[in-house]
Parts: sequence; C-alpha cells; structure tokens
Amino acid sequence: MSDRQPRPASNAMSRLPFTVFLFGFSLIFLAGSLAYAEWRDYRRHERLRPVSRHDALAKSLREYARRYGHFPQTLTELIERSNSLGIPPERLIAEGNAFVGDGCFYRYACIDAKTATLWSVPVGPRAAEGSTIFRVLRENGDDIWKGAPLSIEEITRTVPNPAEEQLAWLGLGRARFIRNDKPGSPQTANSKPQPNQTKR
Repeated sequence: MSDRQPRPASNAMSRLPFTVFLFGFSLIFLAGSLAYAEWRDYRRHERLRPVSRHDALAKSLREYARRYGHFPQTLTELIERSNSLGIPPERLIAEGNAFVGDGCFYRYACIDAKTATLWSVPVGPRAAEGSTIFRVLRENGDDIWKGAPLSIEEITRTVPNPAEEQLAWLGLGRARFIRNDKPGSPQTANSKPQPNQTKR
C-alpha cells in the first residue's frame, strides 16, 4: 500500500486567479498595441495631407510690403527680415523663390515694387486632395484663382505672372478678390474685381 497522498485541490484553485489575471493583462496589452499601431498609421497618413499655408504666406508678404513700401525680391529677403512662418532658410530653392512644406510646393515672384505673385501646389501621395492656388498681390488687393492639383513641372514652366487665358488653360478659375482698402483689414469684395493686368 502506497503512502503517497493526493495533492489537495486547493493548490490548483489558488493558481487560477493569477492565470485569469495574466490572460486578461495579455488581452489588454494586445488591444493597446493594436490601437497604438492604428493611431500611428493614422498620424503618418495625416502628415501626408497637404496643408496649404498660402494665406499665411500672403499675409506675411503684404505685411512686409506695408512696412518697407515694396514686396521682397525673394522669399529669402522676406524670412531674413521677418520669418513669422518659421521657414528654414535652407529649404528655399529656385534662387530663394520657392520651397516645399506641409505637402505643398510654393513659388513666389516679385513682378514690381507693388505687385507680386504666389503659387501653391499640393505634392506627395495625397496631392489629389488639395487644390492649386494662384494669387496676384497688388496694392489695392489680391486676385485669387483656384483649380485642380497641378504638377510642379507645370508651375515652373509657367511665367511668373500669367495672363487669365493661361490660367484658364491650366484649369484655374477666379475664386475671389480680396480688397485691401484699409491697411491691416483686407475684405472680400462683393463687386466685380478689376481685370487682371498681367503680362503675357
């Protein structure tokens, strides 16, 4: 006859709460990891979305013109004197007249002391979600055209101050005219804007 005694059932039962806790913790960790991965992918996807700073850049250009009496010759000149947008100088290309930031390509041109033009074109994997914007900045106000996304090549092949016919050929339509009657308080005009006096 064996003297071996059966193991009490209480020992097995005492381990059950720990097993349940470990299983629950594993499920929570797995769910958290999946949620973090989805959030990370979402953030990565959002960073690719074009975020145009066209209006902010135009405002900086107009403030420069109001302060110094003329538009800057280049964007380099703008950021050297007032870099409120935080554009790193090393990111400027095309002789200091263009740069890429936040999923958009920007091209600036000083036509004369009182006239400048600004393009913004969405770039990258989500470029189709953005719009092409062209603006003519003048002393009395801004003419703005918008259209479907264009390529950087199409913009760089276009003269800095295209005529309305050229803009129409590129698929851009006049969006609005912002009147600048009072310094610091540009308003959207309800009346028909003046014809675009652009060079062909």
